[in-house]
Order: sequence, then C-alpha cells, then structure tokens
Amino acid sequence: MIRSKTKYILVALMASISATAQVNEEQSSKWTLTPQVGYTMGGMTPIPMVPEIRKINEFKPLQGLSLGLDLSYQVDKDWQLKGGLQYFNRGMKTEAQVKGYHMTVKQGDNSLRGYFTGHNHSEAEQSGFALPLQAEWQATKRFSITTGPVFEYYVQRKFSGSVTDGYLRVDVPTGNKVLFGAMGENSPTYDFSNDMSRFGLGWQLGLAYRFATKWQAYALGRYIFTNTFEPKFETINMRLHPVYLTLGLAYQIKL
Repeated sequence: MIRSKTKYILVALMASISATAQVNEEQSSKWTLTPQVGYTMGGMTPIPMVPEIRKINEFKPLQGLSLGLDLSYQVDKDWQLKGGLQYFNRGMKTEAQVKGYHMTVKQGDNSLRGYFTGHNHSEAEQSGFALPLQAEWQATKRFSITTGPVFEYYVQRKFSGSVTDGYLRVDVPTGNKVLFGAMGENSPTYDFSNDMSRFGLGWQLGLAYRFATKWQAYALGRYIFTNTFEPKFETINMRLHPVYLTLGLAYQIKL
C-alpha cells in the first residue's frame, strides 16, 4: 500500500515538474533575437518611369552590405511582432539615354542649367541605419512572411555623374543649344550629394525559409515612399525613390 502511494506520488511529481518545465519553456521562448547578414541590390528610380528617361544602357549595383539585428515577440502560434536595427551600404551605377532631362552641370568654371538630351552617367550611394517595425506570419512550418513600415537614416550620401554625347538647351526647352562630346576629362559633371535627404520612410515585405532548426534564408524587398532629394531641390524635377532587394541569412536565438 505504501509502495503504491509512493508510486502515485512520484508519478504526480514528475508530471508536475514536466508541466512546469513546459510552461517555463513556452514563456522563455516568446522572445527571439535574430542576427542577419545579407547582400542588397537595387537603385533609385522614378515610379512610374518618366518619358525623359528613354533607355537604360547600363546598370550596376554598388556596395550592398546589410547587417541587422531583430527582436521578436511571439503573440500566438502564427504571429510575431518584430523590431530591429539594420546597417546598410547600397548604391548603383547607371548610364541612360535621356531627352529633355532637367539638369545643372559644371564644365570648368562654368555652370549651365537647362534641359539635356544625350547620355547621362550617374553614381549614387546611401549608407546608414534602418529601424523596421514588422508583423510576421508563420504561413507553414518552414515559410514565414513579414511586412511593415521602415524608417531610414542616411549617414553618407552620394549622387554624382557626368553627361556626354548630346546637348543642353539653356534655361528652357527651346533655349540656346550647348553641345557636349564623348566621355573625357572635360565632360560636364554634376554633384547633388548635399541635396539628398537625410531621412527616408517606406515599407518592406519579406519571405523567409527555415532550412535548419535555427537558420533561415530570406528575401526582403523595400520601397521608400519619400524622395531621395530634399523638398527644396528642384534641379532634377522628378521624385526618385530607393527600391531595393536584400538576400541573406538569419540565425534565431531564443531568449
């Protein structure tokens, strides 16, 4: 009789310990820390494309490093809320055929403003930090989808280039024509780096695939609503939006 009671007590005690451990595990696993590393490609573009840009002859992504750290909270079995901090260094190099493209260029000591037709060579970069606020849906055991707003702060900015093989109508579309030749030391140049905005606000959408217990591969698309340039900047009379795709790996750490 004593042995039977002892047996029941031990079984009840083990069940209690197991339940307590399970509760503690569930409580401790609500928070997850996720370091990330990725490669970013994309550029700054008008949306929709404007008629002044007739053809893109060359496009090359620049830099591309992306490092991030997310903190997520498990709301229920299907949903998480995530916040984080990301460092990015991204850019592009392009050569486009344009017509009637509003520009200000420098050639020697002279500065010309007007409407350019010809080849526009540009190089643009942004590096800084992003603060995303995301909701994540666990679509299947391995796939999850994230979406939400993102705020960006740009530490370094660059937007410069040159124009060749064309002409510029001074001041107005029918103004005096100034001819420009092929690429060379005397090609007219421009640099609008100081006119770029320090801040950006946008939205991002991501897809992650869990290929191991703690490892994920992810793709993240980001579109910035705000203009690349300051509101007072009127030399380029169109809005340019940063649009980028990041591919990378993430490692999940339960807290």
